Amino acid sequence: MKPYIALIVSGLALAEGIAFCQKPPALASKAQVDFEKVDAAPRPIVADTMSCMQSNAAALAAARVEERYILYYRKGYCELFGALVTKDS
Repeated sequence: MKPYIALIVSGLALAEGIAFCQKPPALASKAQVDFEKVDAAPRPIVADTMSCMQSNAAALAAARVEERYILYYRKGYCELFGALVTKDS
């Protein structure tokens, strides 16, 4: 198989997985790890809260409808602690 055809085939497989609402495992696991890092810290740093918000927002795009509530919760939790750290309203 030629390299550009292999790239197209792999891209179609990813698009198909997203179209059928299957989360790529890397997005889901990164979102969970980032959330746990913020949740475990007594006072998280801004970079961790930002990373948590971004990874959970990215996972939202590929999540099934019935799984989105947990990602919205994690994203909001990280936003809240980000605002606490920066003393932002």
